[in-house]
Order: sequence, then structure tokens, then C-alpha cells
Amino acid sequence: MEKKESVLEEAHRLVGGARQGHYGPPEDNIPRIAALWSASLGVVVSSRQYCDLMILMKMGRSATGGAYLRDTYVDTAGYALCAERCNDAETLEG
Repeated sequence: MEKKESVLEEAHRLVGGARQGHYGPPEDNIPRIAALWSASLGVVVSSRQYCDLMILMKMGRSATGGAYLRDTYVDTAGYALCAERCNDAETLEG
């Protein structure tokens, strides 16, 4: 019997694989989205804040009292990984 992939393993695989293939590396894509949000809202939204807000959105959905949805936790872990990758990229640039 094959070992089931953990939530963290799946998030890592998706962020570095399929989703990166669709949207580009998070350290490139997320700052673009944060800049669009900043322009739309009239306040500065950092890459980390974008990731934090997306995690909050996932947790808000989870708090509705419905059944456990693995995808919610995979995405939450993925956004945490994206926050780290953005932070690392900003640290190298700054």
C-alpha cells in the first residue's frame, strides 16, 4: 500500500509544480497581485499581507461548520509556503 501524501507534501508539490506552471513562481506572481490590490484599495498591500489574507479567507470558509475539506488545508499550507518564498525573494533583493 502506498503512503498517502500529507497536506504539507501536497502543498509543496502544487506550489512548486502545477500552480507554478500556470501562474509563474509565487515570488513573481504574488507581488503583481499585491500591487493590483494596492492600486484598487488605495493602501499598500505587501506580498506577505496578500498571503495572510488568503489564509484568512481559507480559514473563514473552514469556519462555516461544514465538513473537513482537505483542499482548504492544502491551500492554507501553500499560502504559508508562498509567504516564505516571497519573503526570501525580497530579502535577496533588499
